[in-house]
Amino acid sequence: MSPTSLPSSLPTAHVVETIRVAIAPFVGDTMARASTEALGRKLGVGVPLMTDHQALALVEKVSQGLNVFIGRDRAGQVQGEILRALNDGGRA
Repeated sequence: MSPTSLPSSLPTAHVVETIRVAIAPFVGDTMARASTEALGRKLGVGVPLMTDHQALALVEKVSQGLNVFIGRDRAGQVQGEILRALNDGGRA
């Protein structure tokens, strides 16, 4: 499975938590959780499950936001880490 290929549906809470853990060192835990949840709502992410397309869109939006804090290259690395963790069931 390639880093951009995810299972067709994923638990929303798992995706949000995986993203939070990956970006919290850069923006803090509260900001990581709030921004991920807000972006998810904006994208119309469902609960309890989201589609692979929604998960990819959410990871992309979070990565774009990280550009401001850590630069494009590092944000791209973090995006890759998130996608690998989601492919591995959350194990980074």
